[in-house]
Amino acid sequence: MDKVIKEFNKDNKPVCATSQAALLVAKTLGTQAGGPGVKLSVGTDSALEEAVKNLGNEVLNVRASAVAVDEAKHVLSTPGFLAKNPSAYEVHQGIGEMVNELIKALRGIKEVDIDWSFQDFYALQVRKIPAQDWEFIKAELKQRLEDDKNKGFGKESESSQ
Repeated sequence: MDKVIKEFNKDNKPVCATSQAALLVAKTLGTQAGGPGVKLSVGTDSALEEAVKNLGNEVLNVRASAVAVDEAKHVLSTPGFLAKNPSAYEVHQGIGEMVNELIKALRGIKEVDIDWSFQDFYALQVRKIPAQDWEFIKAELKQRLEDDKNKGFGKESESSQ
């Protein structure tokens, strides 16, 4: 995983991490490992925060339902269950926000408003993707967004609240 994370960072491709995965990103991209140092969220545990800082990174404290964004280094993170007493719904929201930020980064847009399901996250797996495939992936995401928009995705849950 270290190699993949380093290659993504070198190629300015977004790296996403939630919960403990943010620690791997911190270890790999921290200045102590020869990386650029990144900003990310690792929850509210002071020992974890200190470890991340000692690896040469900056900690951004965000709620479980939010995402920490390091635009300069293309790193997106959410604390997940490392946040203080999060509900599963809050973790779900944070992961959804991270995916929305990923889509914005890939498409160069400013606003995405989609309610992602847990099944969507299981389908998204970290893979080494050759640079020539990124345009294909962007086109697929764009088509999916359009399909979801045409189906009224997420509107039913909003009206039922």
